[in-house]
Amino acid sequence: MGARAGEERIVRVTFPADYAAADLAGKEGVFTVMVKEVRQKLPLAIDDELAKAMGLENLAELRQEIRQSLQRNYDQAARLRLKRTLLDKLAERYDFPVPTGMVDLEFENIWAQHKAAQEAGSASDGSAATEAGETATAAAAAEGEAAGEQGETAAAEATAAAGRDEGAEAAGGEEAQKAEYRKIAERRIRLGLLLAEIGHRNNITVSQEELNQALAREARRHPGHERQVIDYYRQNPAALGGLRAPILEDKVVDFIVEMAKPEVRKVTPQELLAMPEPDDGPASA
Repeated sequence: MGARAGEERIVRVTFPADYAAADLAGKEGVFTVMVKEVRQKLPLAIDDELAKAMGLENLAELRQEIRQSLQRNYDQAARLRLKRTLLDKLAERYDFPVPTGMVDLEFENIWAQHKAAQEAGSASDGSAATEAGETATAAAAAEGEAAGEQGETAAAEATAAAGRDEGAEAAGGEEAQKAEYRKIAERRIRLGLLLAEIGHRNNITVSQEELNQALAREARRHPGHERQVIDYYRQNPAALGGLRAPILEDKVVDFIVEMAKPEVRKVTPQELLAMPEPDDGPASA
């Protein structure tokens, strides 16, 4: 701090004891630094030039792009909250035996993700068990296909899973965690079977065009490898089922919401994002 252009400074540091270069570990280092120039960050001018630098025509177009992006984010947040509340209500009202084998497979998938997250040092977010989606795997299995693609509800369940995970860990360690994740697996399978049955009874299907669009979106997520991604899915029906299942899930949810005609009210973005998760109180649709 306080250095000027053309000034020479001496910087002393002590290398960590576990420094990669063993001959320097724990030793003091002395660096002679010549300050070449000093720069200051200035506020960026919000004008047409900024818009053009971002590939747009003018500032008005940039503002419109930002406005639309924010609206999409708010729409998604509201959609996730509605969907999670609906699934909570369905889970609350419907309780029926589910195939043990399906629950076992889902639990193994959840537990493997949890352990992988622990090994990667990211288990603290508690969301590893939700990455396969809440019902996508079960819905695909109900159609006779295995799936591992995440559904839209994964993000919505992450916060609740984090709290459950921490509580289970405090209560009894790994066995308590396994019991909690098995409950999540059973819930996913039950909801998946329920949504699949609703879809079947009401002739709700996924069209080839919708599947092609999902495949194209997935391919765009891997720039430079689009052809390999498309070939992989077309050669693996089970993987393709992983793309179909979330689409079917969303269409069934849309059908239920349309039939239920929930009350819609306007809130500010701050109010929307500050709302407690549905798990924090009684679920209501």
